[in-house]
Amino acid sequence: PLPFLAQVSTIFDIQIDDFNNDSYLDVLLVGNNYEISTQLGRLDGSQGLLLLNDQQRFFEEVKQQKFNISGPARSIEKLDINGKTHYIVGLNNSTPILLQKVEE
Repeated sequence: PLPFLAQVSTIFDIQIDDFNNDSYLDVLLVGNNYEISTQLGRLDGSQGLLLLNDQQRFFEEVKQQKFNISGPARSIEKLDINGKTHYIVGLNNSTPILLQKVEE
């Protein structure tokens, strides 16, 4: 089962990578939907979610994330800038968010 925070809004893109440098693949989720009926309200409960591989075939949410991807996120792309890993998150009608992977 997915953690509760992975279910509070729509998910539009998933990036799979080793975000915590432990040699196991983790998952970054982004989403939200503002293009919905005004009677129901927006689906905007997500601020992006990082799920870390627990190395036992499950994923655990990071409790105190150091990033906030609120808004109608639609895409994540991994890129290399000056030898460092970054992720650019595309948002509808807004400026993209650039995240840098912490290399420890």
